[in-house]
Amino acid sequence: MFSDSRDKLFHLQLSGNSTVGFGEVPFIRHGRVDAWLTSELFELRQPTSQETENALERAKRILGEEKPNLDEIKEISDQLEKTLPPEDSFWPRWLYFAQQKGVKV
Repeated sequence: MFSDSRDKLFHLQLSGNSTVGFGEVPFIRHGRVDAWLTSELFELRQPTSQETENALERAKRILGEEKPNLDEIKEISDQLEKTLPPEDSFWPRWLYFAQQKGVKV
């Protein structure tokens, strides 16, 4: 349990390629780990790794395209397979989409 009298929370912030900022930030309870990951401290839009988040963003973008590139669907599928857990709720939607486009996943 976090104690204000003995604990501190610090944030490392990369600026550019070689400068790192270091500063104390106030401790705020965010509850479950997914809420922490999407907090201002971790700056993720989704409670996943940066690689998974990038793959999901690409996948969601191509889902809305009228004539998606089939090679890109395959590439995104490979990226999702490497980073997204098999039980993730996004898989049924993605697999259906790929199947409808004729891409084997």
